[in-house]
Amino acid sequence: MKLSKMDENYKDRILREQVRLAMQQLPTTLISTLIAAFALAWTAFGTIATWKIPVWISMFLATTLARTALYLQFRKVRDNAFNGKHWRNHYLIFNFIAGSVWGASALLILPPLNHPGLIFLFLLVIACVVATTPVSHSPLKLGPAALSAPVVMAYVVQCWMEGGELGHTIAMLGVLFLLAIIIYGQKHNRFVTSVILLRFENLELLEEVRRANDSICLEIAERKLAQKTVEESEEKFRLAFRTSPDSINLNRLSDGMVIDINEGFTKITGYTREEIIGKTPLQLKIWHNPKERDRIKARVAGKGFVENVEAEFRAKDGRLLTGLVSARILRLNQEDMVLSIIRDITAWKKTEEEKKKLQKELFLAQKMESIGRLAGGVAHDFNNMLSVIIGRAEMALHCSASDYLARQNLEEIIRTGQRSSALTRQLLTFASKQPTTPKITDLNETIPGMLSMLRRMIGEDIELSWKPGTDLGKVRIDHSQIDQILVNLVVNARDAICGAGSITVMTDNLAVDDAARAQKPELTPGSYVLLSVKDTGAGISREVCGQIFEPFFTTKELGKGTGLGLSTVYGIVKQNDGFIDVVSQPGKGATFTVYLPESENGTVAATESMATGDSLTGAETILLVEDNESILDIGKSMLEALGYTVLASQAPALAINLANIYPGDIDLLITDVIMPGMNGRELVEKLGLIRPGLKSLYMSGYTANVMSNRGILDETVNFIQKPFRKDDFAWKVRQVLDQPGE
Repeated sequence: MKLSKMDENYKDRILREQVRLAMQQLPTTLISTLIAAFALAWTAFGTIATWKIPVWISMFLATTLARTALYLQFRKVRDNAFNGKHWRNHYLIFNFIAGSVWGASALLILPPLNHPGLIFLFLLVIACVVATTPVSHSPLKLGPAALSAPVVMAYVVQCWMEGGELGHTIAMLGVLFLLAIIIYGQKHNRFVTSVILLRFENLELLEEVRRANDSICLEIAERKLAQKTVEESEEKFRLAFRTSPDSINLNRLSDGMVIDINEGFTKITGYTREEIIGKTPLQLKIWHNPKERDRIKARVAGKGFVENVEAEFRAKDGRLLTGLVSARILRLNQEDMVLSIIRDITAWKKTEEEKKKLQKELFLAQKMESIGRLAGGVAHDFNNMLSVIIGRAEMALHCSASDYLARQNLEEIIRTGQRSSALTRQLLTFASKQPTTPKITDLNETIPGMLSMLRRMIGEDIELSWKPGTDLGKVRIDHSQIDQILVNLVVNARDAICGAGSITVMTDNLAVDDAARAQKPELTPGSYVLLSVKDTGAGISREVCGQIFEPFFTTKELGKGTGLGLSTVYGIVKQNDGFIDVVSQPGKGATFTVYLPESENGTVAATESMATGDSLTGAETILLVEDNESILDIGKSMLEALGYTVLASQAPALAINLANIYPGDIDLLITDVIMPGMNGRELVEKLGLIRPGLKSLYMSGYTANVMSNRGILDETVNFIQKPFRKDDFAWKVRQVLDQPGE
């Protein structure tokens, strides 16, 4: 191997070895040159000035100590961990300094040329020092030249300058001697380098032989281990194949014919080995959708495998199964096979669907609860204010019988207050916190009265059609909730129509049996009355259909929808044990259908009203309890105008005190439900102990959970919703007073 063709790493490795050899020979060189230095000093003694010898010896000793320190420092360096160029440069520099010190002996201690004997001895010592440099310093290419050149050239110059035949002769011999030393040093360097290269090559060859031997031994051991592993693996595979609970089958890739199946396949599908082996899945119609098989087969053929691809299968008994398919191509007996593993996730998938449904219902319930709390806080105070507004307007209306303009204004105030009350009811209904009094209702009789109002809401560009069903069943629901359902659905349909269009309101009957439940599992078997609102609007995508009943979900622009309309409808329907469904496609409009259970009692409840006039008056004593002073005043005024004696109290504690000290009979307690310190139900219980048989009438704009379950009042509870009209209040009071005592 030629040095010029070596890579840099190899050259650096050789250089480090050359430095190491040179450093190994350095102690011998230092000792021999020390002896030679003292021989020179002894030879020159007596022929030159005495002071020159100590000066030169000091220079020599300093150089020797420096080279000794270099050697000792090198010994601390770890093998193959030093910079070869760095140490080579230091070695050559110290050699050059040492050669310069030896050359200085020509100027300081060289005897005069008139002493031929001494000159011969002196030059002999110098020649010996220089002659040893090729051997001791040749590991480094410039080592001999760095030491010998300063020595010889100093003597050549000094002798030439002394002149004379002897001086010139010595100078010429010195030049020839230097050339010989340098040439010999180069040859010796090449020899040393060749020896190093040969050593490295032998070491590498031995290392390759060792590695080859280790590799052969390792390969033999690996083959034995591999053979053992293969045998164990085959046994494990047989065991796993036979006992795995997953369905495993081996099919021929070319035609799909089943070669082998495991017990898991027979347990999951219901087929026996005899029924499967030698046939194809297509012949057995195992795949629910053959296109899924083609898709999976194409992926296996393209990539060589598939993992966890969901697909549907048919069991032998017709059951629809869902599985995760993983398949891989194997080469067996010179033929391509497909090993398929199918994990049955039918039960897991059903559980996950139920879990998602429950999570969705929980999320919706949490939203409704949050909104319900907010709505309840707003509704209580807002309904109190509306009670004052409507009550005062009605009293003013009775005082302005002859002023037509004033009557119009006051009637509009009352209507506006009632509409505002309807908005509050919408918030409470959304969260199933609106107190309701369900009644037997015929939708075909209720809805026509709303059509004119609905037409005003949707505008002239949209046609509103009414298609009542024949022989429609009756439902048990609060009349106000029918209004809310219809208004919200019609408004939603109106907003879906861009420009001209049509909205159709329909009713119908539906009998739900087990076959119908397969399509709509939310419905229980029985008879239902349907209320449908169909529009010709933009339609709803399938993704949006799954979210439209969530609170605050809206597809309308910011500021154009609250996301509460359909949520309110959903809350009303669920409160009445019903179901709401939507059928829609983008661009083809939408149909919302409300399913309300048909009431077993088919008789529509008579309007709960009594004759007006004297029949609504009375002379009984009434205890009125209301924490809002304005409502207390208006309620007292209404009752006194009807002829009743009124004991008014703004706090439950004061009402209890009045009941204790009042000497006469108290015929009726009218109390607010939500009051500080004590609610209305607690007050009724306490006063019942003081005055047994005391009748009670609750009034509230928001009852929280004090009076109702899911917003549905107990039939034994006498309740009037704030805000109320004067006539309604008078009738309700008279009705409670006329009830038979317990």
